[in-house]
Amino acid sequence: MIQISDPLSPCTLWTFSRYNINMQLQCRSAVVLMCRQFTELYPQYCPRCCIVTENKTFHCIYECLYSEVARATLWRNLIEKCGSSFFSVFMTLSPEQQTYILYGQDHSELNTYVDLETILDVTVCFLHTIRLMYDL
Repeated sequence: MIQISDPLSPCTLWTFSRYNINMQLQCRSAVVLMCRQFTELYPQYCPRCCIVTENKTFHCIYECLYSEVARATLWRNLIEKCGSSFFSVFMTLSPEQQTYILYGQDHSELNTYVDLETILDVTVCFLHTIRLMYDL
């Protein structure tokens, strides 16, 4: 499990929402999804596609057929705002590594392409949409 935050350095999404007041609701959704993704590791039922999966949040973000339009929008926004170089490197990473980057936890490999605030600006809206779609 990754270190989400400690008492002296808060979660990256929390810091981002603090300076971007209009994104607080979306950041709250992203933090809820992040916490659920790393703590709810037991078989769960997907309400949309009727599949039993080990990690419902991961399934909803990466695998569920019903979130395909939201994923396509995320990929398009990442290309538009972060550039095709960033996107091509991002897509070669494993889904777990992509998740860490989307949540603002591991950005070291992609520092040369784009800053963390741009990534968070794109992804918090996507994660908020996923949370609303699946009532997570």
